[in-house]
Amino acid sequence: TPVAIDLRFILSILKINTALERIGDFAKGIAKFVIDDKIKFYNQELIKDLEVEKMFSETMEMFESVKKAFELGDTKLASSVFVSDDILDEIHRKSYDIIADHVKEDPELIYQAMVILAVIRKLERLGDHCTNIAENIIFYYDALVIKHQGNTEIGKE
Repeated sequence: TPVAIDLRFILSILKINTALERIGDFAKGIAKFVIDDKIKFYNQELIKDLEVEKMFSETMEMFESVKKAFELGDTKLASSVFVSDDILDEIHRKSYDIIADHVKEDPELIYQAMVILAVIRKLERLGDHCTNIAENIIFYYDALVIKHQGNTEIGKE
């Protein structure tokens, strides 16, 4: 007879699987933008101002953290991704004004800026999916439902 933890495991795995599939879709979409033949060289000042490398690095760290958290059953590690998600959200939020300023100075950057903005949006969504995985890890191991709550306090006891 299955017990509560068995059912939580099944539910968590189903949701994590869906999040992983979405992460793969977003990664494929980013790859398509990066190898776009219409752009030979990306404007490095725009890339730097938009913090694209920081965003990519945060996203990769989030993914590694949830992977390790699941393997170790470490809900504190899983909850650490909530802070990183806030960072990604802030970079994404600021990106519109930064792009507008760059495009005003150099209208030829419009296509490139649109591509970079699409990549930023996909990275932000990747972070959201890592957060969903973290929530499911916490649900599985601690039997806590934290969806749509103040996630930054989870796992700090």
